Amino acid sequence: MGRQQWLSRKEIAIQKDRLRNIYRRKYRSLFLSLFKIEGLDYEVDKYILSKIYEGVNLAAFKLNINAEAGTIVGFQPFSEEGYDLYSHPINIRLIPTNNWKYIPRKLLKNEEEVTLFKVDYILLSIVDTYVNRLVDIDMTIQTNLKLHKMPFIVTSDQEKDAIDQVLSDINVVALSKDVGLKSIQTNTPYIIDKLNKYRMEVETELLTIIGVKGMKFEK
Repeated sequence: MGRQQWLSRKEIAIQKDRLRNIYRRKYRSLFLSLFKIEGLDYEVDKYILSKIYEGVNLAAFKLNINAEAGTIVGFQPFSEEGYDLYSHPINIRLIPTNNWKYIPRKLLKNEEEVTLFKVDYILLSIVDTYVNRLVDIDMTIQTNLKLHKMPFIVTSDQEKDAIDQVLSDINVVALSKDVGLKSIQTNTPYIIDKLNKYRMEVETELLTIIGVKGMKFEK
């Protein structure tokens, strides 16, 4: 069996990115599943919620496709052009997310031709702050666990046989007097239980921010 190598900085960074992406997908999916905007199709509902999650402001406007389609409301990001005395935008220019020809390219009058939906804060950036903390906790747990895997120094076949018996849950192992087993001691305190509790507290706080109520953890 080859000697286990320490992870390089690049490998650690890849591992942390993998964990970070798992957490990001988890909380984004949770947010999208928590809320439903009444009166909208599933695709439109999820589009708006995903933009809210990302902190993207949207403008609602009428789509004039054809008479048979009736009135259809579209939602797109926008930029503001011109303000009144109270800093309210006067004109709005839509920022199309695709090349669909029915999205208006002209300036639109605010509160006449469009209605604005503005997000007060970027939930994604808040989630990322907590995700980074959770990843740090996970990596610390991993390090603490590895430091408690105390290997034995084996210098003979009899010592190896004794270790095999110990690892097989045999309570009493007979050894010759001249056999002395040694193990590497790290003197590292076991803190995984405390870290798990801390992770639960961090996640509970994050879930409350997202909108999940009633989460509890043991003290």
